Amino acid sequence: VVTLRSTGLPGHGERRPFDFLGLGLLALFVASVLIGFSRASSMTPSALLEAGAMLALGVLSLLLLLRHELRTPFPLLPIKLMRTPVIWRANGLVACHGASFVGMLTFLPVYLGVVRGVSLADIGWLLLPVATGVGVGSLATAQITSRTGLTAIFPSVGLTISTALMV
Repeated sequence: VVTLRSTGLPGHGERRPFDFLGLGLLALFVASVLIGFSRASSMTPSALLEAGAMLALGVLSLLLLLRHELRTPFPLLPIKLMRTPVIWRANGLVACHGASFVGMLTFLPVYLGVVRGVSLADIGWLLLPVATGVGVGSLATAQITSRTGLTAIFPSVGLTISTALMV
C-alpha cells in the first residue's frame, strides 16, 4: 500500500549508485561483533582469543566504514546527518527503547517460568497484554504525535515510565 501511494512522488530524476562497499563493511562490522560477543560467552581461553580477534575486526571494519561513508558521494549511512542533534537524540532514544523492550521480553518469561513456576502456555498468555499494549500504544502515540507535532516528549516519558516499571 505504501509503495502504491508513493509512486507519484517527485524524485531527483537521477539514478544513484548503490554503496556496495559500505554495505559490505557494515555487514562485516555487525557479523564480527555478534560472533565476538557470542564466542566471549563461553569464557574459555581459546574462545576469548577468538572473541578478541572478532571484536578487533569489528572495530577495524567500523573505522573503515566511517571513513568510507564520509568520503563517498552517496553513502549507505549518511554520517554527516548524525551530527544533527534531532537525529542522534532520536536514535539514542530508539536504542534505549529497543534495549529495554528486548530486555523486558527476555527477562519476563524467564522470571515467570523460573521464579514463579508458570507454565510455557501461561507465559504466552501473560505476555499477550504486553504485545497488545505495544501495538495500541504505538498507534496512539503516532496519532498524538502527528496531531501535536511533539516528538521527543513521548519517547522520553515512555522510557522513564517503562524503566521505573521494570525496576
